[in-house]
Amino acid sequence: MKRYMEMNEEELAKLTQEQIDTLVALEVAHKGIEPVQKPDPIDEEIPIKKTETAWMVDGTYFTNKSDAEKVLKMPRLKKSYDYSIGYNYEWFEPADEDSEIKLVSVYKPTEVLDYGRKLQKLKKMKDEYDDKKKKWDEYNKQISEIQSEVLTKITSASQKIKEQEWAMGEYERYMKLADNNPIIAIRFFQEGFKNKPHLIEHITRAIADPKYTPKE
Repeated sequence: MKRYMEMNEEELAKLTQEQIDTLVALEVAHKGIEPVQKPDPIDEEIPIKKTETAWMVDGTYFTNKSDAEKVLKMPRLKKSYDYSIGYNYEWFEPADEDSEIKLVSVYKPTEVLDYGRKLQKLKKMKDEYDDKKKKWDEYNKQISEIQSEVLTKITSASQKIKEQEWAMGEYERYMKLADNNPIIAIRFFQEGFKNKPHLIEHITRAIADPKYTPKE
């Protein structure tokens, strides 16, 4: 199969998307780019729920709510100090009376330890994934560069062919104005396209081709 740089502009302009994909794959093969398998993403979420509960009053925890309620009713003290003197000189004063009982949830110690082991395993898996992902990204970067290279060539060819077809349409319009006299028509064209010498050259060559048939 021809490579894209071996094709002429007409061939490039007529390529389908499937053919373009094949050309890119052909370039990848010629450049010896090593195929890389896309890594499967890892689930970084390790579910762990707080299942242990206790009742808290002023930072102290109780298994039974009734015990917390009793403590809440007891006169309680708290440490205090004067900021201007310093916290080394503390004293006791009555605790705030607006304290309340709160239900607090924590994790089970066995689950926390198991979670730690899972985190270590996850870290290893993530390091392996990051390494594979880096190789995958680098592979895609190389493929994208080749795609851009091929598409740039195809786009340039398509634009040139389109411009040439437009120029031919203009020449045929001049032919009608010149009553199908090619000498007058090409003079009209040369005057109108004097700032586009490449199109003058193309049309002059095209109408000189024995295969050229003017439109009626």
